[in-house]
Amino acid sequence: MHEVNDVDEVYPAIRDLSESLKSSGGTKLAAVLDHRMDKVAWTTRDELLEELRTVLRNAVDAHELPLTEELWSQCRRIIAALDKHLGPPR
Repeated sequence: MHEVNDVDEVYPAIRDLSESLKSSGGTKLAAVLDHRMDKVAWTTRDELLEELRTVLRNAVDAHELPLTEELWSQCRRIIAALDKHLGPPR
């Protein structure tokens, strides 16, 4: 897993997370993250980052996926980096 100390590390961390999710029963979340990263045209970087934060926060809050603690921790680290960069959620 990539370290996530600032917003520049979010993209590789999400790519790693997506790959790990695919092999851990989180294929739906992985597909959503891949779609947001690769298929949607975003107006600004922050617009994409806000959407990624929303997707991850919803997944963590719902705690609906059978993920390992390591994957949940990675989701929370990514959210924390996004919160630091974007400020409080809208």
